[in-house]
Amino acid sequence: KTKFMARTLLEKWSQFDTLFASIIILDLFSITSPVSKFLQSDSIDFLRAWRSIETLLELVSKKRNEEHYTKLYNKCKLFAQKLNTFFIDEPLLDFQDNFVSKRISVKKNPGELSNDEVKTLSPFKKTRATYFQILDTVKMSISERFVPNKELLMDIAWLDPSKYKEIVNLSLEKLPSNLLNKLSKLAGVDRKTLFVELKQFAEQYSSFSVTTRSVNCEHNVRETIDTEDDVAAIKQLKCGDCFPKVYQILHEITSKYDLFNTLYLTMKYVLVLPCTQVSCERAFSKLKILKTKLRSSITQEYLEP
Repeated sequence: KTKFMARTLLEKWSQFDTLFASIIILDLFSITSPVSKFLQSDSIDFLRAWRSIETLLELVSKKRNEEHYTKLYNKCKLFAQKLNTFFIDEPLLDFQDNFVSKRISVKKNPGELSNDEVKTLSPFKKTRATYFQILDTVKMSISERFVPNKELLMDIAWLDPSKYKEIVNLSLEKLPSNLLNKLSKLAGVDRKTLFVELKQFAEQYSSFSVTTRSVNCEHNVRETIDTEDDVAAIKQLKCGDCFPKVYQILHEITSKYDLFNTLYLTMKYVLVLPCTQVSCERAFSKLKILKTKLRSSITQEYLEP
């Protein structure tokens, strides 16, 4: 029985369909894995998380074309040929280097004079349609998870230093009705006050960044990814134009001169927003170290620091 199961498994793995499915999965993982590791880093903020998701969606869209599908197909054929060359002395190993055509017979109905029709499916075209469907499902899954917070993300984007030039040119009278609306409600601050302070801060940001003490932003993405190609796959914010530095500047100004209090509270709220479920899951994982089956009677009073 074990021998039969092993041979059956070997036959399945030697089929071109299985090899091609593996190539497709590896190709998808090449762009999703770096983003996944990036989202699990400790110092990531909401805006940088959204930018990495936008980049991921762009990369997935670029793969949805005939040219890339053909490239994967040729790559799989070459891989199968190399496997056959490598296992040339193994008679049981014979990897398929192309799709196997399947024939479907359409039987005639009673009373029909025509002969049975035989249709030959094109595995290449059929698998291409499946490949496109997989990419569409991946994009839809990513969008459904992150897009519902798009209104909040658009508000947070205005706090980014790259938007300060646009903020300076806006006036309170011509302020769009939806600008900073969601963020101000969640942070519990006045929307107009937030805009006024943000505009004043944006006008003086260049001087603030020079006069305040240097900030060491500990959000090096290279610690969370493996290769240089992974770094290029993610749009990063340069150190010095990130939320941690803006927050530290605001913290220093607010503590010394009691200015930009509303903007400071809003920035603090943005930085503590959980981008993913990673931080929550880490908390529960650490809780299991303390509250085990043998310590199940520990109450909340003793668990609090």
